[in-house]
Amino acid sequence: MQIKRTKTYFAAGFTLLELIIAIALMNVIAVALYSSMRIGFKTKESIDASLEPYRSVKPIFEFIRKDLTSAMNPDGILAGAFVGENVPFGDMQDADTLSFYSTAYQPKEGEIASNVINVEYGIGTDYERDQVVLKRFTEKNILTPTAIDPDEEVIGRNITGFDIQYFDGSSWLDTWDSSEQDNSLPWGVKVTISILDENRSRYSQNDDPYRYFSRIFLLPFGNQDVGANDAMQQASGGPG
Repeated sequence: MQIKRTKTYFAAGFTLLELIIAIALMNVIAVALYSSMRIGFKTKESIDASLEPYRSVKPIFEFIRKDLTSAMNPDGILAGAFVGENVPFGDMQDADTLSFYSTAYQPKEGEIASNVINVEYGIGTDYERDQVVLKRFTEKNILTPTAIDPDEEVIGRNITGFDIQYFDGSSWLDTWDSSEQDNSLPWGVKVTISILDENRSRYSQNDDPYRYFSRIFLLPFGNQDVGANDAMQQASGGPG
């Protein structure tokens, strides 16, 4: 009688030592990935915090840009004086004011107003939030025979300084009164805004809690010389 022999096959597997080594390697990789992701998230948080002050002043500069690039010649029709004053304000660096006429407004349908408005910028206080704010005042119906309070809007908060300078062709001036400047506009206007940045000391070694932002704007009826911008940059010591 012939006995048929059968082969027994055993499934290949990992030894206990191999499993322990694999688990240890997975833990090392997981820790490395977690550390990389944590560094990435903290970097993103730091970048977002550093950009937040710029995001807060960007709309302010956009308001000012639209108004100034549409500024009217002081001796034109429906126009008035272009007046900038240097105003100290407590512990603030400056709290300057600027008033002029601009064609930046677009009347709504049915609104009694033209595109010519009187614009004024100045520092104020929001007592409800206990904040120093930058306000924009506008008078839209400038031909009305009766006095009307200007529209008021807050365009910036936590303002610690609002400094404006005016370029006369050779130097920057702290004030400007078109009635004393042959009814002319300055070549350009440099606006510097400082705000309180509570996160700066947290993400930077700089202990100064204030951030400063400057922009230079060319005016339409100012000096049209092609080198005006270069002259202003040189007079201010570089780009604003």
